[in-house]
Amino acid sequence: MSFLNPLMLWGLLGVSVPILAHLLNLYRFRQTRWAAMRFLARAAQVRSRQIRLKDILLMLLRCLAVALVVLALSRPVVRSGAAAPLGESRAGVVIALDGSYSMMHKAGVRSRFDRAVERVRQIAETIEEGDPVSLVLLGAPNRILLRNVPFRAERFSAVLDEARPLAEPAGLDAFPDAVAPLLGEMKVPEKEVYLVTDVQSRDWNALPDESRRHIQRLSDQAAVRLVPVRTDHGENVAVTDLQLASGVLRRDSMARYTAKVRNFGKQAREGLLVTCRVDGVPLDDTTIKRLEPGETATVSLLAPLTEAGRKRIRVVVTGDELALDNVRYEVAHVREQLRVLCVDGAPSAEPFKGAADFLVTALELPRNGSTSAPIECESIDWSQLLRTRLERYEVVMLADVAEIPEKLVSRLHNYVRSGGGLAIFVGPRTRPKVWNQRLGSGAADLLPAKLGAVEPQPFAGQESRPLDTALTDHPLCATLRGLTGDQLGSIRFDRYLPLAPVAEARVVLRVAPAADPLLVERRVGRGRVVLFASTANRDWHNMVINPAFPMLVHQIVAYVTRHELEIPVPVGQPIVVPLDDMDVGDDVAFIEPRGRTTGTKTLDRDGRTVGIFERTEQVGFHHVKCEVATPAFLVAVNPQTAESAVDVLEPNRRKELAGEMGMNVLTPEGSLAPTILSARLGRELWLPLVILAIAATIGESLLAGRITGRRALMAEGAT
Repeated sequence: MSFLNPLMLWGLLGVSVPILAHLLNLYRFRQTRWAAMRFLARAAQVRSRQIRLKDILLMLLRCLAVALVVLALSRPVVRSGAAAPLGESRAGVVIALDGSYSMMHKAGVRSRFDRAVERVRQIAETIEEGDPVSLVLLGAPNRILLRNVPFRAERFSAVLDEARPLAEPAGLDAFPDAVAPLLGEMKVPEKEVYLVTDVQSRDWNALPDESRRHIQRLSDQAAVRLVPVRTDHGENVAVTDLQLASGVLRRDSMARYTAKVRNFGKQAREGLLVTCRVDGVPLDDTTIKRLEPGETATVSLLAPLTEAGRKRIRVVVTGDELALDNVRYEVAHVREQLRVLCVDGAPSAEPFKGAADFLVTALELPRNGSTSAPIECESIDWSQLLRTRLERYEVVMLADVAEIPEKLVSRLHNYVRSGGGLAIFVGPRTRPKVWNQRLGSGAADLLPAKLGAVEPQPFAGQESRPLDTALTDHPLCATLRGLTGDQLGSIRFDRYLPLAPVAEARVVLRVAPAADPLLVERRVGRGRVVLFASTANRDWHNMVINPAFPMLVHQIVAYVTRHELEIPVPVGQPIVVPLDDMDVGDDVAFIEPRGRTTGTKTLDRDGRTVGIFERTEQVGFHHVKCEVATPAFLVAVNPQTAESAVDVLEPNRRKELAGEMGMNVLTPEGSLAPTILSARLGRELWLPLVILAIAATIGESLLAGRITGRRALMAEGAT
């Protein structure tokens, strides 16, 4: 308890006045002995004791009335938090506003972020002009919008008007680290921290113990208060993935994309329309009839590519309250013509006896109902490889080539680093030691794995081995997932080379039961290399006569010809633009979807010339404009859909967690100003004290009247 007018407590000395009056009253009458009074002595003694007792009670009531009046004038206050200086109604305030994209969830006209901004304005109503204030927008990372500046209502309101929710998860775990320095810089006796958030279940349940302890330590420096934002429900549907499933990106071809749509809510959703748009034009759509809670549906969408160039691919699901994750973005670099060179290391005049015959047949097959093959395929004998200009082709496929001549090593390495695609199929003529020596180490390091020696007999007389049907999530497996288990399970391998993948490689396919690597890929410069541990014909396996083989070959071509910038970037991650062998000048400009332009210089990183945009904040298509090169590159930036689970904590759980971290929870309804001022100033007790003083005065008057009447009766009896 504290007092707003502590000097008035000196008035408690007035309590001595009724006591002095009582003592003086004892000596007001002189005692005179009268013989006749002895007959009344016994009765008078009893009444005298009663009157003296009531006199003492009367004195106490008068003292109480005086004390209550004095205490009421001193304005006592009861505080629920840390005590502040007496009479102090000012405080340093830090406001942390949740800016994660769950705050964009909108049920009706207003979003959660709109409601949160309203709560911040209510907090601002309690801040005095000139008091230090900080405003932090929680994201990944957190942004400090105001840092311990003297509060000015107009300036604070202007900054708040410009605040927008971010396309990022909440930086709740970093919240105490952002707030603690701000509190340390404040030179005021009382400090307050307000966390305004929707209290998303995912963020709070996954909050690390260390972060919880940090928040608890904040309560030692300031009064920490949780301000929940009112939410209507936690229903949300999001497009969580978009992949090129089949087709090559060539003019007048058809590309098939697969999109995954997930229901993050607790109610089933019906009639969800999913649309594929190319450069803003809707070209294909499908409807998900019913999507259960927690269920993910995979839909296929066709995108006809009628023109060459860089195309913006969007997949959109409609009818949802959170728009940000309803769209998934992809960039497609559509070429005029796609040329593939197949190098046959064991040519044969007999049909399908050569090492590359099945490759050529697979590449020349029309795809997706087209009347012509989307790929221009040329097959040559391995002896012609030295005289061939590799730069004329987007992909080079080597089938059972014994070795790469030393004169070709540097040319092949430069070809891949500058963006070319290389696919290697081994065979009986492959010389692993020479391959490892020339292309597996040193400056010409290209191989995704070290090649082992082939077994002299097919698995030493054991049965052939099946393809591991537990496919990885690699894009090269996208088309294979459409095959049945029987189709994949019928693939058998009699032989394959043992592979030891390098650190930066990814294993795409394996052979069961030992999960030996079968297909491995890696990035080298701006290009990619794919290594298949078996043949491209029937010598070592039967996969070439299975539908999986032509599908895989086409997928390899589509995958290795994708430019590095065609791979979408998660929001918050940097965009790295490879500029090797490009005449781009010194400056690179990054243009965000909302039009803001950020310039950067070209840098040398790990021997590569790159331009780097350090932090992406917006989802959508970013333009990368170089000084000389035209047209601009396109980069797709997608949301991190882990934030799409927008359900919030129940009030009881919210209060429990906040209590464990030393936070007080303010009600999400009504105005915050009275609650904050009451907590800051405390609850004044002057009114109850005045009522008690009046009651004591009335009681004293009634008791005094009764005592006076008794004394009058005693006086009459004595006469």
